Amino acid sequence: MKTLTTIISALIAVSATAFSAPSQAALVYKTTMNHGSVACGGMTQTYQNMLSTRPEGRKNRMSTIAVVQCGGVSTPLNNSGDVVVYEVGFNNTTAANITVSCSLTDGFGAAGGSVSVVYPKSTTIPAGGAAWIDWDGTDTGGTSWDNGPHFIYPSMTCNLPLNAEIGYTAIIYQEDNGLAN
Repeated sequence: MKTLTTIISALIAVSATAFSAPSQAALVYKTTMNHGSVACGGMTQTYQNMLSTRPEGRKNRMSTIAVVQCGGVSTPLNNSGDVVVYEVGFNNTTAANITVSCSLTDGFGAAGGSVSVVYPKSTTIPAGGAAWIDWDGTDTGGTSWDNGPHFIYPSMTCNLPLNAEIGYTAIIYQEDNGLAN
């Protein structure tokens, strides 16, 4: 009986130590992508009517600029600002370079309890080619892509010229994997 009591006492001591030891969950990077034809649409019905949906993405088929909005790519909200990088990819189906201007808006304003911040950028899509725009830690005051404040509620608006196409939107975000470091 004394042996059993000793073993039980030892197991209780080991269990108490294991459960009382501080554990820190590890944050891991994950990527989520959405196809442009699903994630993006015209800002108004007029702009929506200017777009065609193709297997390659959402394309402006009219001669004037279409204002297109892409929602935030779905991600779990673990902390205040888990989105480290927001990216949009473009296609150009013409024989000339096309410049696209976009703005990432982060925050819901007063409705979401945060201040909305706008980060404008542009890129030139080479003739018959592809290009992309990334927003990351260097846009929010960091010194590299993965440091600096993260985005919490990102969405994007682009002025899409004739024959420019949004192929995809993507994010890199942090998620708690539940494992100790």
